Amino acid sequence: MRAQIAAKNFPGAIDELKRLNDSGDADWNNLMGYSLRKARRPISRSREVLQRSAAHRPQAPRRARILGELYLQTGDIAKAEQRLAALDKACRFGCSEYSDLKKAIAQYKRARQGLVELLRLFPRHKARSAPCRRLRRPDEPIYTPHGGSRSVRSTT
Repeated sequence: MRAQIAAKNFPGAIDELKRLNDSGDADWNNLMGYSLRKARRPISRSREVLQRSAAHRPQAPRRARILGELYLQTGDIAKAEQRLAALDKACRFGCSEYSDLKKAIAQYKRARQGLVELLRLFPRHKARSAPCRRLRRPDEPIYTPHGGSRSVRSTT
């Protein structure tokens, strides 16, 4: 199953994990939750499995990082930052899980700030504007309101 995950074959890893069906094991829950999240399965199922995994060993850095990434994926930045604080306590001398989650939170915040900036630059209008008109090619005839058309004269 780890080979399936390394090859990014998450549906195959999920099938293999289901065959093992060892939901009492923290590693099984961790791998299942990670695979469910990466396979874009229902987030609620992934969250349930990962929280069960974190309950077995709450101080495990890898589990905290994966759960933090799940919270970012669902837009719950406060819980992701709580996982980052837990990682900060667990990794006294720094660890890759802490730096990975910190980087993911920073990217999320930058992306969200960029979206806010775009919405500020291009606000939604309450009144709907006239429908956009397709641009006409120079050689295309101009259609008039009375149903006829006239040719475009060449300016050369």
